[in-house]
Formats: sequence, structure tokens, C-alpha cells
Amino acid sequence: MTWNCRGAVKKQLKSTFSRFRRKFGVGVAAILEPRVSGNKALNIIRSLGFNNSIISDAHGYSGGIWVVWDPVDINITLINKQDQFIHVWVEFPGKEGFFWTAVYASTHEEKRKLVWEDLKHIGRTMNEPWMLSGDFNEIRSATEKKGGCPADLSRCKKFSDVLDACEVLELGGGGNRFTWKGPKFSHLDRVFKRLDKVVANDVWRTRFEDAEVLNLPRIFSDHCPILVRL
Repeated sequence: MTWNCRGAVKKQLKSTFSRFRRKFGVGVAAILEPRVSGNKALNIIRSLGFNNSIISDAHGYSGGIWVVWDPVDINITLINKQDQFIHVWVEFPGKEGFFWTAVYASTHEEKRKLVWEDLKHIGRTMNEPWMLSGDFNEIRSATEKKGGCPADLSRCKKFSDVLDACEVLELGGGGNRFTWKGPKFSHLDRVFKRLDKVVANDVWRTRFEDAEVLNLPRIFSDHCPILVRL
């Protein structure tokens, strides 16, 4: 599961994740933009029922990525960690392993260019199954936006080119078509975008051909949580 929680408070996080885990049996999650670091982050993660974690710290009250998991028979090994992504090797009991990159791309275009280059570098050397999920803070086409000003097609193309360079395709997602609900400005309709995605290379899609992606309803955040079932 991947969820941009937008700094939801501890009580909200605990309540929401308890429901997710009961209903869907979530064993691994990426929590994006918690805006919490250090011992406070570890205390919250333990309170959510996850005994294992990899943390890319928030900067002040901005950003952050937590990869959390439980039970202990799930094995996750850190490969690379940056401000905008955590790249790991994942092994579930009875299943072959795969690479997973949990992404929280910056809201600033210049900073996003850095993570695009990092992801392309990983993609150029990737021969194993690879899945990426998270908040990319960008859309691939005008169809991934509703309301507000028209989509910036040049930016859409740049993001599409990044995914093409990584040789990944979106896995789709049942449920909400638009994963982020934005503000409503005067004289314009409220903005909705498909900022949160799950993408994978051909090797991953062949190995997990029965996998499905579900965009869950927004709770305590302007982003939808995304559930991946292998």
C-alpha cells in the first residue's frame, strides 16, 4: 500500500491503518509526506503495528517517506535512499522477490528533475522485476486532470518520457480515477489529478500477472491511498 497522508495526525493515522489492515491484510506500506522524523516517527510507526521501517526524513514540516512492514517473514532490504524515493528489494513468503521504489516527488519542478534522473539511472540497469509506486506530483496526459487551468502538455510529455525511459507501464487502478483533490479557485472548477500511480516493468508484470491495483477513497488527506494486491 502507498499513501500520501499529508501529515495526518497520529490518531488519524492509527485509526485509518487499523481499518486498512483489517480489511485488506496490509503487510507492507509506504507512507508519504508524514512531515515527521526521528524518534517521533518511530513511535508513530510502532503504534501503527509495524515493527520494521526504513525512513527518509522529512525536512522540517515538508516531505518524508516511510517504508514500513510486518510480519517478520517479509524481508525488505534497502538498496538506495534519497529525499524523493526509497529503493528496496522485497521478498514475500512463497513468492519470488522484486525491486520496489516508493516515490514522493517534490512539488517543485526543478527538484523533481533530480528524481527523474535517478529513476532513469535505475531503469537503465534494471533486468529484474521492478515496481514503482507513490506520488509523482506530475501527470502523463491531459486526461489525468479535471478542472482548473488546462494541463501543461510540455510537462506531461517530460514525465511520459521519464516513464518510457524507465521502460515501465502503469498498472491501472480501480476506484477513483483521480487520486488527488486540489483547491477550488474562483471562476474555475475544483482541480483533480492522477498524481499517484503504480507502474512496473515487463518482468514484474509477467511474474505477478494476477496483481491488481485499487485506488481507495480519500481519508484524512487530499490523496487516495493505493492498494496493490500481488
